[in-house]
Amino acid sequence: MSIATIHSLQGQAWARNTEGQLRELRLGDSLELEEVLVTSPGGQVLLTFPQAGEPVLVGGGTELLMSQSLADGDQDPDSATLDDAELDSFLAALDDPAIDLLDILDPAAAGLAAGGGEAGGHGFVRLPRIVENLDPANFEFGQPGVAENAPPPSEGIAGTVPEDASEAPPVPDDVDDSTGPADPVDPDDPDDPDDPDDPDDPDDPDDPDDPDDPDDPDDPDVPMILSFSGHTVGASDGQGTLGNARELKETGSQSAAAVLLPSGFYAVDHQGNNDPDAIEAGEALLFELSGLAMAATFELFGSLHGATYNLYDSDGAFFYKGSLEDLAMQDGLVVIEHSLPFAFIAFLGGTTGPGQSGSGSAFSVRPVELDPAIAPDTESLDETSVETFGWALGGEDEEPLSPEESVSSYRLGEGDSLDLRELLTEWDGDNETLEHFLQVTAAEDGDTHLHISASGAFDDGELYFADQLILLEGIAYHGNVLQQLIEDNQIEIE
Repeated sequence: MSIATIHSLQGQAWARNTEGQLRELRLGDSLELEEVLVTSPGGQVLLTFPQAGEPVLVGGGTELLMSQSLADGDQDPDSATLDDAELDSFLAALDDPAIDLLDILDPAAAGLAAGGGEAGGHGFVRLPRIVENLDPANFEFGQPGVAENAPPPSEGIAGTVPEDASEAPPVPDDVDDSTGPADPVDPDDPDDPDDPDDPDDPDDPDDPDDPDDPDDPDDPDVPMILSFSGHTVGASDGQGTLGNARELKETGSQSAAAVLLPSGFYAVDHQGNNDPDAIEAGEALLFELSGLAMAATFELFGSLHGATYNLYDSDGAFFYKGSLEDLAMQDGLVVIEHSLPFAFIAFLGGTTGPGQSGSGSAFSVRPVELDPAIAPDTESLDETSVETFGWALGGEDEEPLSPEESVSSYRLGEGDSLDLRELLTEWDGDNETLEHFLQVTAAEDGDTHLHISASGAFDDGELYFADQLILLEGIAYHGNVLQQLIEDNQIEIE
């Protein structure tokens, strides 16, 4: 049963029950009947009694028994305090955590023994006059739980609270702790992520551009030289072994040989001579040209002391001798030309004095360009393709063809042939004399020129007396091209 309420509190205070158990008091707490109020040294507690008892201000270091008579205001508070010795033991135990308070206090000893506060006097005071200052506008507290206008216990203020004094503030209800905190709300499940967009299909690659057709390869250059050979010769001009180029070529030399140097120059290696990479006195270098020429360009390197050259027709017959030193030279290049076509040319070493005396030559030769004896007129070419070509002789008074006259052009396809039998009626069928009637030379583009003389006028090598000049397109020139055309029946001669 609650009989008193903590109206204000300074320091600490406890309530001890009849079994000696302590509980610490807070502002607004209630004390039960037969409990003992215990205050700490220096503390103060203002008690109010709901049953109309006067408020009591309890000083520090005091024990006050809660009795019914105290609550009713019928008991002097001094008679309800405990003795000072037991209080001193209890207060000392508060400062020593090693002492058990239950060993100090005997519940059965709690009684109405006389006692006092910290100063040895009364540990409490009745407040009969506090009602004069309990106007709500003036009842203020300087410190938590202590009334500012309440006199200290040492002053011994005594009296009673008037009957019309304001009631003590209500004791706060105990906090209902039966209801625990609300369970946390489970978070919402996260939204499923959106499915990723399907990637776009890659663009089909562009079709590659068709490669350009390769350029047609250039026609191979016509070789300027069909053959070359080295010889030893005497001092005679166009006589003996030097009289015929074909015989000179066939005879050859056992002590000399033609040499093609890495630089493209030709020389004669003659045993016993000083320089194997040069043409010296007593040595000759013979070239067989790829066709009859009116002019040929050569590059010369080295000393030309007394050096000469010989020209030969298609039969190999010698017909002209010239001096290399007399030719106009520019950057080592010389042009050898003649009014008659030539098929062979021989370069001969020499000396500056008679009988191979004086300074001797030592030079090498590189072929550069060939000027054919009869150049085709490409603007008047008549391209034809038939199985067989027939020819008829002109009148007896007709002039022979000149190099400036038009040239017929034909392309022989598979199975095609040229029928020349009516043009060769003067030929006796002897293969050794066929070259008097038919000759072949290289065209500028590598094809073959066919020269025809119905009277056999080519025995002197004079191809410009040809009755017909034919360009055989697609027939590459070489030394045996005429014989091959006859054997393959592409030319009919009998």
